[in-house]
Amino acid sequence: MLTMQSPQTAAKTSHAPASQAAAVVAPLAEARVKIDARPATRPVPGAVPAAKAPQSAPLLRQNMVSGRVEITVVLLPGFALYDLAALCDTFDAANRQAERKVFTWRLVSLDGQPVQNALGGLVGVQGAVDPQTQPDNILLLSGGDFSGTERLQAWLRQAVSRHAHVLASGAAV
Repeated sequence: MLTMQSPQTAAKTSHAPASQAAAVVAPLAEARVKIDARPATRPVPGAVPAAKAPQSAPLLRQNMVSGRVEITVVLLPGFALYDLAALCDTFDAANRQAERKVFTWRLVSLDGQPVQNALGGLVGVQGAVDPQTQPDNILLLSGGDFSGTERLQAWLRQAVSRHAHVLASGAAV
């Protein structure tokens, strides 16, 4: 806490002559002092200080060979079309901003056939979930129908064991 005294008060409380106190206090009185009026904060017991907080891993993994972030998007029946649109628009905008292909994505389904979205329309895919592929990033978009997903679950377990990043939206969360 900063307290400021007049030269006369400083002279009374110190053993120095008034002229010396005035010489010390006068520059302080002329300086503009910024006062922090916020209440003092107390540390939360058991909390990690911000400077020592661990950094989290990135959500998406970059392929070290191509330098791209390659994403396999698994579409399950009933997925929200706006989730897919937002994903594609965001990655496309990032690619345009970078003036190169930073993000690439591939749409797949359980059987390689078009998938019906929540609005009833069909969305074409580029392939099926393939146990032989080993994507670094997997994004699941679903609406709640998990019938016949045993093969998908085995594929995801294998991907997680290889430290692939798996994200989900909709009922897949």
